[in-house]
Amino acid sequence: MGDRTSAGRAHAGRRGQRVAAVALGGLAILTGCAVAAPIAALGAPRGGVTATAAMYAPTAWYGSGQFTVTNSTNAAASWRLEFDTTSGGFQNNAEWSTDATVSGSHVVLRPKRALSPGQQDVISFGVAGTGADIVGIAGCSIDDTPVAGCSGPIEPGPGDDTEAPTPPRALTAQANPSAGADAVHLMWEPSSDNVGVRGYSIERNGEHLLDHEPSGGELPTMVDLHGHEPGQQYTYRVRAYDAAGNRSDWSRSVELTLPGAADTESPSTPSGLQPQLVGVDSITVGWRRSADNVGVARYEVRLRERASDDVVAMASSTNTTALIRGLRSSVEYIADVRAIDAAGNVSAWSGVTPVTTRTPAADRTPPSAPANLRILERSATSADAAWNASTDASGIEAYLVTVEPDTRGTGRPSTPSVIVVPSTELTIEHLEQFSAYGIIVRAVDRAGNLSVGAAATYFTTLGDHPAPLPPASLSAHDTTATQTVLTWPVTTGATPAVRYGVVLRTASDPVGTGAETLTTTEPLAVLRALRPSTAYVAEVIAVDEHGHGSGLGDAPRTTVSFETLAKDPGDPGDPGAPADGTPRAFTAAADTYRDGDHHYERIALSWTPDPGATGRYEIFLDDRLVQTLLVVNAGDYSQRPADPQQRFLPVAGSASGHRVAIRAQRADGTWSPRTDPITVD
Repeated sequence: MGDRTSAGRAHAGRRGQRVAAVALGGLAILTGCAVAAPIAALGAPRGGVTATAAMYAPTAWYGSGQFTVTNSTNAAASWRLEFDTTSGGFQNNAEWSTDATVSGSHVVLRPKRALSPGQQDVISFGVAGTGADIVGIAGCSIDDTPVAGCSGPIEPGPGDDTEAPTPPRALTAQANPSAGADAVHLMWEPSSDNVGVRGYSIERNGEHLLDHEPSGGELPTMVDLHGHEPGQQYTYRVRAYDAAGNRSDWSRSVELTLPGAADTESPSTPSGLQPQLVGVDSITVGWRRSADNVGVARYEVRLRERASDDVVAMASSTNTTALIRGLRSSVEYIADVRAIDAAGNVSAWSGVTPVTTRTPAADRTPPSAPANLRILERSATSADAAWNASTDASGIEAYLVTVEPDTRGTGRPSTPSVIVVPSTELTIEHLEQFSAYGIIVRAVDRAGNLSVGAAATYFTTLGDHPAPLPPASLSAHDTTATQTVLTWPVTTGATPAVRYGVVLRTASDPVGTGAETLTTTEPLAVLRALRPSTAYVAEVIAVDEHGHGSGLGDAPRTTVSFETLAKDPGDPGDPGAPADGTPRAFTAAADTYRDGDHHYERIALSWTPDPGATGRYEIFLDDRLVQTLLVVNAGDYSQRPADPQQRFLPVAGSASGHRVAIRAQRADGTWSPRTDPITVD
């Protein structure tokens, strides 16, 4: 029979009240020790990796908790921890050691490195509620072994759907070169369910890969998977789930070995290297395409001064043309080129080609920039572009078109290619399907002067793999002279995001040439080292497991504008300086709660936030840091509440006799003084 994971929301509030459990919320809780007595020793999964759960009192607004994973074997071991959130959104607060894959309400945690023999990992996490239902998690398993007690017993209510779908049948896997050299096509017969199948979970080599839910005209029982290597063997299995979170048994496993062996063959050496356009301070060279058993990924061009043999420039291109700028006039250079394939195999350098930059002529005026750069048509692998002709007194010799993948915020490499065009139209070929690109066009006159580039134009090729949806909103808050905090809601849609890229530029840099990028797995980023009194524009890009990003190309973007202060609040002479951030009216008292037939003690904490605090707090127990949390308004991470706060700190044994203190983080990133410690009676 299938698993009951309680991912549905029909009775989430009632169930949450029965959950004596890892009811999770709040945005952050970091702790290096188990401060709460574990409620249950979890089952022993294969490989001798076990886990325990510690939990904190749930509310409809927040809860927090941790798993402790122990490797009792004599060898390093990896693990996979799965569960569903019954209400609220999951945040991984142990991202330095754990990767989280979130698909709707389903969460999969994996370690970044294998756990050493006899060692433990503490995995802290939170689930932020909306105020509607008690937050919690359910259906926990580690390496497919159920985790007892992760949410306590959940009794189905009247009308609850408790019937799991039937297992998928007739699963097949085959290589699909038409979708890419790394693509595998899975097909299976659909499962049936008393209410209806919502989607299918797919495993590859024992690890959760994705949850496949049909959208639009997509067929629900077939999918193309990417990220495979030639000559490698892969194992797949599939199971179905319904809207109530009931999961079927796994299908039978199928194995597939992709054709070919690991690529160790280098491309052939490029030939025919010749200058195509020579300017006063730039050179454009071209060559004949190299051959490779799999395919050339890019070319590298090296330029050296003839007199000194010093390398002065390196250029990379995905086609057989490269533009090198910023050179000295009337200087002889030598150029050579080599090819590199996707496996990193490198050809020999080509023979050298001499080329001398032009001597400045009487005509030193560059042409006008090409205007009205536009995309006329596009397909899955090509696009037609056009622009208005530039003007110049000596006449236009050619146009240089730079095409570069738009990978801002995705972490994917971006290698530009340059195309020399004699007219004002171009068909750009050999593009990837459903990928974003940007193009810039420059004009070269007959004297060798190079114009500035036309404003970049972005586009996305057609394809059947939709990018993630962009965040619905983006806000900047707690802005000081040198930092700000960005927050946004977790993205939803058919293509889940596994991380976010944050791109920051100044408002005076509309092209983004000086943009900076950072990556995060949480819907929150702190931008530091900003310039005072400066206007900025930040953009958040949701990135899926294939590296496709939202808001790229000509897709809608999610941006926010903000301006840093002239100086930080609290600087001398600032009449509006708030207090020092220390929490006010802090209290701590012994309290108890019940888990089934057992009673446990905890410490009830309360305080009033200070205006100088950001909402992030550190709690100290007996002079040791035991908990970090971020207090926000439920459902809106851009707002921190100013109302009095109450939290519970679980303890092992008696609550009496412990000393407790708290401090808050200020807007400039520093911490307030701790409150005077309170000894719990």
